[in-house]
Amino acid sequence: MLDDESWEILKNKAVRHYLNHREGQRKQGFFNQLNEAFAYRYLVGRGFSDVRFIEEGASATPDIQFVVHNTQCYCEVKTLGISDDEIIRRNSRKVINGVVYINLSAGFLNKFFKAVVTARKQIQAWGPTGLVYVMVIFDDIALDYYQNYRKQIIKFALDNGFENLFIKIGLRGNRRILHNPSFHRIAYLPQ
Repeated sequence: MLDDESWEILKNKAVRHYLNHREGQRKQGFFNQLNEAFAYRYLVGRGFSDVRFIEEGASATPDIQFVVHNTQCYCEVKTLGISDDEIIRRNSRKVINGVVYINLSAGFLNKFFKAVVTARKQIQAWGPTGLVYVMVIFDDIALDYYQNYRKQIIKFALDNGFENLFIKIGLRGNRRILHNPSFHRIAYLPQ
């Protein structure tokens, strides 16, 4: 689905980040770059035009540019993986009480907040309009408490004034949270 130039940009970014490891999750930087392809596919699938990856620059750069109703827009992709606590739990080989998964932790919400604020700054460095696309891998691998998480994230986004936000849940499946769906019908509003 990627155009040739976008594929070259994405491939080069992924290769540059190939050795960016996270304790307990090898190659995490590499996979975070590849997650940008999900956002590209989403934007193309929504019918937006001129969807293109942007080369990383010395300063804050959004990942993708696209056009909505003759308005140049930008998209920044952020990936939130499992927590450090979850890495420890998985490596411990102990039986874990599932109560730790019922609600999102303050740590997750803080990480989410920082990611969205950073993404908005990257978009605004290039223009006033855009979409923050967040890929989330929850600690709850079975997503037993997904409905709780969905409610928490929507409330958190509303409480913090986050707009033009799309959250893809996991690598597979079609779970997603869209905050401010009006951009599907009209041009993006300033953030």
